Amino acid sequence: MAYLVREQIKEIHIEPTSRCNLLCPQCARTHKGGINPELPISDIPHEVYESLFDRDLCQQLAHVYFCGNYGDPVASPELLNELQFLRSRGVRRMTLFTNGSLQGPDWWRELAKVLNGQEDKIAFSIDGLQDTNSLYRVNASWEKVMENCQAFISAGGNARWDWLMFSHNEHQVEEARELSRKIGFSQFNVKATARFVTDKSYKSGKSEDKIKTRAGELQAGANKNLKDFNSIINRFGSWKTYVNQTSINCKYQYLGALYLDFESELWPCCWTGAPKYFVRPNSQREQLDQLFERYGRGFNSLKRKSLDEILHHPWFQSELIESWSGTMDDANPKLMACGRTCGTEYEFTGMQGTSNSDIKDLKHQE
Repeated sequence: MAYLVREQIKEIHIEPTSRCNLLCPQCARTHKGGINPELPISDIPHEVYESLFDRDLCQQLAHVYFCGNYGDPVASPELLNELQFLRSRGVRRMTLFTNGSLQGPDWWRELAKVLNGQEDKIAFSIDGLQDTNSLYRVNASWEKVMENCQAFISAGGNARWDWLMFSHNEHQVEEARELSRKIGFSQFNVKATARFVTDKSYKSGKSEDKIKTRAGELQAGANKNLKDFNSIINRFGSWKTYVNQTSINCKYQYLGALYLDFESELWPCCWTGAPKYFVRPNSQREQLDQLFERYGRGFNSLKRKSLDEILHHPWFQSELIESWSGTMDDANPKLMACGRTCGTEYEFTGMQGTSNSDIKDLKHQE
């Protein structure tokens, strides 16, 4: 069974660049307080946008969104031009995720002119107020974030405020919610970070509710992911046993989505492609290294192949879905990324408001 055929594609998730101005402690681009030494600086070239987003594909797409595993989309040098190009090709709805501290008010007012559709949106990741936002969003200027989001909203842009909950900011949620109303945000969304569950946790079976950073200690606070992880370990004995046994409700497949990374490689989702530059040793990075050994680097590159050629590759055609019925030790191994994100008993993170249980319920209704 194929992961997706061309006619099923409804969403494309794009990471246009690996560039970013921040050093968030739990981001994969950050290592020991500095930039991940293995991370290349790369941007998707315009030729890839042209080859992927032909008019036929754009007509069937419900959504294109820009969000980074490593980079902030606003750091992409040609972002405005590429957004305008996608709109010219017929893309109806676009969403962009950003920390909001890049560029200046004039740029953001111009962005509001481009993202002017009824369903277009910017999600600003702001994890605190003036005294707390930069504790996690390291190097973010509060004044610049406020200046930029106000410029975008005042120019007619639709914006959502996304707030990651930590112990250092949980007392400020209602104050921030009220501020978001005053500025003109259409939504205020509180999320629990899953990144206190690390590769070390997967191997040891022990979670930690705090990490040390150069600025001090970062604590999780009330965090459902930590509780769920500990419950999994108690029930299954180890993380590997859980991944081996869980069935998979794939979020991206159900939504008809694909992920294009900053090196123009196409993946089933952002979670399968993310470990490519995780700092070793790392279990998910090792699995991705093995995948490249099996198929060769470039098997999913839009710089070398067309969309149809990639979708007809054995991994997309059958082997990925077949792996979901196996274990991490098989010749065609189940990926930890699949088990931790789309397994039935634990949800590392959600996608666009769609949880594993939601997908399971919707499938049963069909």
